[in-house]
Amino acid sequence: MRFASWPYEPLRVLSYALEDGPVSQSDALVPTAVADALIRGHADVGRVPTLDVLLKPDLYDLVPGVGVVSEPWPYARLAVRAPLDQIEAVGIAPRDRQEALLAQTLLREHYSLRPSFRPSDPASEPTAERYAAHDALLLVGDNAQAVAQEVAADGLVLDLGYEWLELTLRPMVWGLLAAPAGSLDIAEALAKLEDARHAEQARSEAIAKSGGTPDPSGPLRRAGVASFTLDGYALDGLEQWIQYLYFHGTLEEPPELRWIELPSESE
Repeated sequence: MRFASWPYEPLRVLSYALEDGPVSQSDALVPTAVADALIRGHADVGRVPTLDVLLKPDLYDLVPGVGVVSEPWPYARLAVRAPLDQIEAVGIAPRDRQEALLAQTLLREHYSLRPSFRPSDPASEPTAERYAAHDALLLVGDNAQAVAQEVAADGLVLDLGYEWLELTLRPMVWGLLAAPAGSLDIAEALAKLEDARHAEQARSEAIAKSGGTPDPSGPLRRAGVASFTLDGYALDGLEQWIQYLYFHGTLEEPPELRWIELPSESE
């Protein structure tokens, strides 16, 4: 089974779990490339940005209970150069659609701002120049936090995950574990992944309760950064995201998500 993940080190634990089990290949792709890898048959299962699933829910079968969930999130930062109440233009990389929509929602709902969002290509312009050309610049990726602190040394840096938590009192669900629709033959392998996730989560929580430090190789290696558990708290955050996307016209209607029925232990 070929697994497509994201190149963020704290999220690699699911890749490690698969590599110890029913996996033949594990690829680290930028989040926006995972959906394409699944659709083209280059991967069997992958961590797909939530927005991609919501826009085309019929293309995916989703693994229940597993996602990319966070409160703070170091991989999406809004570096603000102008006074916060004077933001009129935000620079974005066109591929960062989910983060751009989230930033737009947060600025509108949390700060009553309606700036324009302008394409700004990180491949052709230095980050400092992109920052200087806008009132705010959206930075996404494994180095977003460091870059934001560097270019906005005298400005303000907003953590999109934390801003979402402030707005909704719920975490942001950045990604869902998905397989191409109809590929239920991999359900047994996904069930093993779910078992591995539960075991690792329980072990880390037990260590934390005993006053110890979670294993640095586990999913809590950077506490507060990300969880893989799509529980009721996280699902409430997902529902909030769906409602905002629907209210602002990104979704024509709330989608019906296709959750895989995992094999029971007796099967």
